[in-house]
Amino acid sequence: MTEEQREDVKRLEAFVAEKSEAGQLLLGWVTGSSLDSVTSKMEKGGFHQFPHFIASNLGTEIVYTSDADFGQPDAEW
Repeated sequence: MTEEQREDVKRLEAFVAEKSEAGQLLLGWVTGSSLDSVTSKMEKGGFHQFPHFIASNLGTEIVYTSDADFGQPDAEW
């Protein structure tokens, strides 16, 4: 990522945090990647904020990322 892209990520994360705290936004990612791959890519990209949930492995697994439920799969999904 370029420095400009990293700054864009920071601005996006700040926007998501603000709207989430105000109860105006719930963010989730749906990806074909495994959860380990997602977290690795987040580290590489300089992301600091997780979405509220990640639907990984082509959406077959949903994992919540809030403090209370971090890493807990949705058993019903």
